[in-house]
Amino acid sequence: MPRTPVDEAASIIHCMLTFVRDSKPLPDPSNFSYTFSAGLAVAKSGDTLAEVYRRADLALYGAKVAGRDRLQINIDFPSAGKR
Repeated sequence: MPRTPVDEAASIIHCMLTFVRDSKPLPDPSNFSYTFSAGLAVAKSGDTLAEVYRRADLALYGAKVAGRDRLQINIDFPSAGKR
């Protein structure tokens, strides 16, 4: 979501989480459902695309570890090679 403030991006993703969680993709079995997790990273001046993707991937992994069906936002992780 280029040029989207983090709070707006998070709001959009939360709406997506709710939509997917509440959807019923198959008529049978009636209790079939699915969820997803998302990782959101904020690009900083000087970041490469690879660094932003890496932070988003770390955030996604964090969301899955924290219990799935959630959004994890990565704002403060240092860029690769700058630790």
